[in-house]
Amino acid sequence: MQARFAASNAALTAAHPEITAADLTPDWRSHDRPANTALLEAPCAFSGQMAALVGVFNAQIQFQKLQTALAQTERAVARGRPDNARRFLTDAQALFQTLNRATSLQSDLEKQRRQLATLSREIGSLDPAAATGQLDRPAPGAKSGGAGSGGVKLGGGKSGGPKSGGSKKAFQQP
Repeated sequence: MQARFAASNAALTAAHPEITAADLTPDWRSHDRPANTALLEAPCAFSGQMAALVGVFNAQIQFQKLQTALAQTERAVARGRPDNARRFLTDAQALFQTLNRATSLQSDLEKQRRQLATLSREIGSLDPAAATGQLDRPAPGAKSGGAGSGGVKLGGGKSGGPKSGGSKKAFQQP
């Protein structure tokens, strides 16, 4: 096994007198046990349980993705954005259909089934002004940055430039 390194080891010891050929020879005593690579091909005693556990974890991940899609749908409905709401609802419905086949989550899915139906009705009832995005603008006379404006104010109590520590900028959520 070490024969293929003989030429490079000789060059290394010639270039660096502090390195000897003995330094480059492995100590095979630590490897005198029989190889265990055959265990990789051996059947696993708990493979069925492991597969079931992986299935449960994957279903839980999909369930969390469903929760996120539902929250995004609700947010789009609340902001009067029917196109976004329909896209998120479609994602949520696809995730729901996938999860509906997972028997381990049937009791958890009933709430999401009702939520999907409610959101579907809400999207259908959005008024025409919502389709143009007019609901994202504050009402006449309303203060910017308040509830319903879609902005979250960042910064401290002072206003001013970077040296004062304050900021008048608002983060606009999509």
